[in-house]
Amino acid sequence: MAAASSLAALLAIAWGVARSPYLALALGAGASVVLLAWAYPERLERLALVSVGLLLAGYCFLGKGLAYLPAPPIFVSEIVLALGLAAVVLSGAVMPVLRLPLSWLIIAFAVDGTLRTIPYLDTYGVNALRDAVIWGYGAYAIIVCALVFRLGCLSRVIRAYGRLVPWLLLGLPVIFVTQNLAQALLPKVLGLVRQVTIPYLKPVDVAVHLAGAAVFLILGLNRREKRLRGFAAGPKEWFLWLAWLVGILVAVSINRGGLVAVIAALAVTFSMRPFGRWGKPLVLGVALVGALVVANLRFDIGARRSVSLNQVTANMTSLFRITGEPSLDGTRAWRLHWWSVIYNYTVHGPYFWTGKGFGVNLADDDGFTLSADHALRSPHNSHMTVLARSGIPGMFLWLLLQAGFAFSMLRAYFRARGLGLDDWAHINLWILAYWTAFMVGASFDVYLEGPQAGIWCWSLIGFGMAAVAAMEQELKSRASGQDLVRGKTDVRLHGR
Repeated sequence: MAAASSLAALLAIAWGVARSPYLALALGAGASVVLLAWAYPERLERLALVSVGLLLAGYCFLGKGLAYLPAPPIFVSEIVLALGLAAVVLSGAVMPVLRLPLSWLIIAFAVDGTLRTIPYLDTYGVNALRDAVIWGYGAYAIIVCALVFRLGCLSRVIRAYGRLVPWLLLGLPVIFVTQNLAQALLPKVLGLVRQVTIPYLKPVDVAVHLAGAAVFLILGLNRREKRLRGFAAGPKEWFLWLAWLVGILVAVSINRGGLVAVIAALAVTFSMRPFGRWGKPLVLGVALVGALVVANLRFDIGARRSVSLNQVTANMTSLFRITGEPSLDGTRAWRLHWWSVIYNYTVHGPYFWTGKGFGVNLADDDGFTLSADHALRSPHNSHMTVLARSGIPGMFLWLLLQAGFAFSMLRAYFRARGLGLDDWAHINLWILAYWTAFMVGASFDVYLEGPQAGIWCWSLIGFGMAAVAAMEQELKSRASGQDLVRGKTDVRLHGR
């Protein structure tokens, strides 16, 4: 049987070589995955989960620049996606996930997206698939949930993120500033429309990930494990918070969406944990603001905006009224006009049921083209993208899915807190606040339409689903008398 399978795989690869080197590479990779799954099913699961983790870490630091590696039309996101799907399907890990109601909302949203994509494949080709990733990457939620729950490695994932936090706080501001000041010196990769640098971080990328790292520290999740306490004690933690404040100042000076995303994540955390570990960031924040006011510091990054307290204030003011600054007022009016056009042709127009589908360039079709290369395809609001492309049915499924996820995390948080399970409560709140930052950031930018944010957001949703399922499993174990120690963490949280 093994010999016959190997022979069939070799013949398929040989046929692929004759047709296309990319096809041969894909067939070879697929054959390797199938053989690995057949011989070592658990190793394939671990390989897939590690691959997703490395991909997410790469997107944190390299942003959109990583998305186009190794080379079109083979992209790293799709390689990891195929590996993950093979792992959960061939191992059977997907079956427990299908018992979760949120999984069926994800599937329903994907089915609706598929119906809005297939009719446009002949007309728009790869652009239809390119636009469809906003629902297609939902598979990452299923993959992450299935693998984390199956392997029982929730705690290991949290420890891995905890080790990443210092690098996020120290590295993201440096990478972002370097990217903007030394673009000509950075390596470039060919994207679908234009060349992009490596790294290519958007301000909202930096702000959202710094928001997630801040909530992680505020909730004390970095102190859950002894091996993580080294960077969280004494002067080191003060230094990390100072790095965080500097990074936030840089990101939110450039992008108001990032500013609102950070505020939203911290507001969710503060509303649930007002007496958390807020002392250090508050003291340093007041000191930093005072120093900026006294020194009136201003640092130009690129040609558009500067890093300064005045710029942050102007960004915040522009959310509510006209500021007199063309760079802020112009983009605000442009966004609001485009969103109103989308609202009118869907809610009150001919695209109520179907939307315009996945494939059409919305900027061109709606009359909001910005550049000659037509790089902009969607409005600066991922939620409006769903409305424009999927109509009211797709928008309803999208809102139901996100509301369902938020409700499940809130319910798990209050249930854990009521039972005195502080670890679970903090994990659920961290996931909820991080997700909030993604949702708010997606309201101001072409955000979830790209892999660097879309895969992250969907993976976070999958991780939240796994956390809720693992907590429910622990509570059932307690109810059956297998674990009667109050506050003790479930064995699946720590892994096998």
